Amino acid sequence: MVVLRLRRGGRRHDPHYRIVAQEKRSKLNGAYIESIGHYHPVAPNKELVIDKERAKHWLSQGAQLSVTVNNLFVKDGVLPKEAKISRVYSQKKKVEEEKPAEAKPAEEVKEAETKAEEPAEVEIEKPQEKTEDEKLEEEKK
Repeated sequence: MVVLRLRRGGRRHDPHYRIVAQEKRSKLNGAYIESIGHYHPVAPNKELVIDKERAKHWLSQGAQLSVTVNNLFVKDGVLPKEAKISRVYSQKKKVEEEKPAEAKPAEEVKEAETKAEEPAEVEIEKPQEKTEDEKLEEEKK
């Protein structure tokens, strides 16, 4: 399966990425089939060059996109804006501060209490009646 993903190059603290068509099982910086563009995120204008014709060719062949390449294609206009993938890298738990209890109307309090007091409805299965054969077998024992 072919994947369109980024291949890192450049110096330390100055990354430069090639957008490549590559076999999914190969190493990230291993052999690739074709380079279809490049991306330099540290440059002042964040240089992005994509060969749109080749990108559409690979997409028509069923190539999958990495999340970053997908969003770069949206940015460059190869894919529609609806195709953008938002990805949350870390989720911070929100700590809710304890607020003083606000005065609720008496009706809401009563409804909440009655719902809490009501027992949960549980269906109890009735034991199945024994057939005549089973009754005869029990009598023999």
